[in-house]
Amino acid sequence: MENLKYPVNSSGDDFSIIFDGVEERGYFTSDRPGGKGEDDIWRFYVPDMVFALQGTAVDKETGEPLPDAKIEVVGTDGSNFSTLADADGKFSFEENGKDRYIKENTSYTVRATKENYLVVNDQITTVGLTESTTFVKEYLLQPVSPDKAIALPEVQFDLGSAALRPEGKDSLQTLYQTLVDNPTIIIELAAHTDSRGSDKANITLSQNRAQSCVNYLVSKGIDPARMVAKGYGETRLRITDAEIAKMATTEEKEAAHQKNRRVEFTVKSFGYVPTEGAPGSN
Repeated sequence: MENLKYPVNSSGDDFSIIFDGVEERGYFTSDRPGGKGEDDIWRFYVPDMVFALQGTAVDKETGEPLPDAKIEVVGTDGSNFSTLADADGKFSFEENGKDRYIKENTSYTVRATKENYLVVNDQITTVGLTESTTFVKEYLLQPVSPDKAIALPEVQFDLGSAALRPEGKDSLQTLYQTLVDNPTIIIELAAHTDSRGSDKANITLSQNRAQSCVNYLVSKGIDPARMVAKGYGETRLRITDAEIAKMATTEEKEAAHQKNRRVEFTVKSFGYVPTEGAPGSN
């Protein structure tokens, strides 16, 4: 047995329910207020669930809205629709004539794009939902330019080594997914050292580390033509030696050196033409 809950089940005497072929509509008897006599026959139906998708496209760095960002949605039911964000970066998929954009028992892939920004991919699903739902999203798009470095999650190496550690490979998954989601970008993948050691040795070490990252991504199926390995050694310190010297503890100084030992990437162009079967080409 299942409790049909309010408003079918009330504080009155509700009984003798029958269904009109399906469980979404039918009739029952009740002496609840609002009837014509002591016991009345009431008709009921369960309204269709209503779903919607709405949200905002925003610049990840400035927090400013992104007018005209394109929001594309593809459903597992074969549906495909899109819109451009308004002047406030807002978008909405609700009513589609007499129909709805977002339907029951369907999963959707959502893609937010804008020129000179990296793509944001997302998924929503109504499968298994039992109540009307409005999905509210904020898509943070990363701006890119040829001289704008984008930091990766920490890619670590042992002292003096260019061999990727296991956790470094995990971190490179972020860049791998970025390359898959943005199949036309060509990047420079840059490695940096701290200031300790000779300039020449640090250039060589950082070049080898950058190449290790590229080699790993090639092993995952990324075309080497999309990546340039570049070692900058200690030429682009985030924190200078003078700033580090003023720090009070050894721990602070080591943390600062670690911030200088980093891997970054820069999007140089959107000019790569994906080959059939390459990651992201579909």
